[in-house]
Amino acid sequence: MAGGLHAVRWPRGWRSEGLVKIGLPGLRTLGVVTVVVALLLAGLDTVGRMDARFFGDSLPGTRALFHYLIGDYRNAAHWYRVAFARSPVRATTSSWAALRAGDHEKAATLARRELEQEPRAIQPRLTLAEVALARRQHAEALEYTAQVLALQPEEYDALLLTTVARAHRNEWNEALDALKRALRQNRAERRYTVFLSVLELASDLRNVASPPLCLIAHVHRYLRLYDPGHAGPAVRYARHAIESGDRADDGWVTLAVLDDTQGRRRRAIERFDRAIALNPRNTAALLGAARLRADRGEMAAEYQLVQAAFRATPDDPVVADRFFELLVWKLGDYRQALANEEAAVAARPGDAKAWWRRGIIQLSLADYEASLASFERAAVAGHVPEAYDGQGDALLRLRRYEQAAAAFQRSIEIDKSRPGPFVGLAVVHARTRHYPQALAAYERAHRLGAIQVDQVVDLCSLYYETGNVSQASLCLREALTREPDNVRGRALLGHVNKTANRRAAL
Repeated sequence: MAGGLHAVRWPRGWRSEGLVKIGLPGLRTLGVVTVVVALLLAGLDTVGRMDARFFGDSLPGTRALFHYLIGDYRNAAHWYRVAFARSPVRATTSSWAALRAGDHEKAATLARRELEQEPRAIQPRLTLAEVALARRQHAEALEYTAQVLALQPEEYDALLLTTVARAHRNEWNEALDALKRALRQNRAERRYTVFLSVLELASDLRNVASPPLCLIAHVHRYLRLYDPGHAGPAVRYARHAIESGDRADDGWVTLAVLDDTQGRRRRAIERFDRAIALNPRNTAALLGAARLRADRGEMAAEYQLVQAAFRATPDDPVVADRFFELLVWKLGDYRQALANEEAAVAARPGDAKAWWRRGIIQLSLADYEASLASFERAAVAGHVPEAYDGQGDALLRLRRYEQAAAAFQRSIEIDKSRPGPFVGLAVVHARTRHYPQALAAYERAHRLGAIQVDQVVDLCSLYYETGNVSQASLCLREALTREPDNVRGRALLGHVNKTANRRAAL
């Protein structure tokens, strides 16, 4: 991995950088490249923990892996793009398909056409941003990522592309701020090509005359998500950043995060505290320390740290969400939570997440009409599927089932990857006694991750309602194996067994 073959002992006089400069013109066949890679892998103790994205079964993919392993990230990204363009894909005329095939002109044309059809669409804008980056039109790329972030302020891929574009303009602080916003999210990019852009950036930053040390540390911290070998470079660059005064507080945060991932939580807290001492408004440090202290049961400290983060940046959606979750779900302080959101929507009427949080609080307080109005404002303000989830939940409680189904369906149209709206749709169908439709929706939700025991019991009940007693029995065995004392599951199993016995007696 990271930074070249740092784990391999090269013969005296050899340097991995020399291989990059030579370009290895003799490696023309897959067999030779594979042998070389196999030899290199023998010296890498963490290769088994690298993400599958680094490995391919094609010649370009193997060449990419070789360049990656010697630290030649720009050429690695090039060959990964070639391999990706040649990989099988379903026939499609989307701008994303054209982009992955490397046809930038067609991708841009299709993306503009898609925006004409759906003006608030996210993906075409990301395609246009990637095309602009490929053409080194960094200002234009930033225009498109800004449009995406106006629609979805924490859109992960847009933040990564913003990082790359800002860095190529030598706007180091702005690039780091965007990358920090991305890294605080527990997720991965949707577009493999975005990952490759960051990989290229890791190579480019090393060639800068006065390298932005803290930014480089964070780039390696991002790459560590897929290759643990980048932890070492992240630590080294973070320490250099601290020593040189280059965003030292963020350098301490990087060290703290890496300590946390390696189980050194006491030292992680100490390093978060060092960051806070340097910059009391560093929300990454405040929230990181709050999370670790919460894990130790220090609720008062958790509250103080999260509150400090909220006071520092009340308009930051991630910070606002964290304070909301603490107040509502952990402390039950609906009064304070509602006051925060009332202030937020008054100050920022276009803040979709603030309207959504306001709606959730009102829903919890059984003020269904008010919550519905808040969710409707959230839907108008931003392209967020959760706004339609909220509408569906409020309409369910108001027994306006047809409208509830339409709201959940709209949420699904925006994002089909979440189980929540499918669960909501299943509940609507069950309430209206359309059990086959309810079962289909709940099975989809289950495949997407609705696997909590109570959710599995709901699925089991739908098997029973649709007459599939044997499947209901199997389903309940799974649920009760996980939670033997589940009251609903045990009661339902009694009904299922009685029905099965009656059928057997016929």
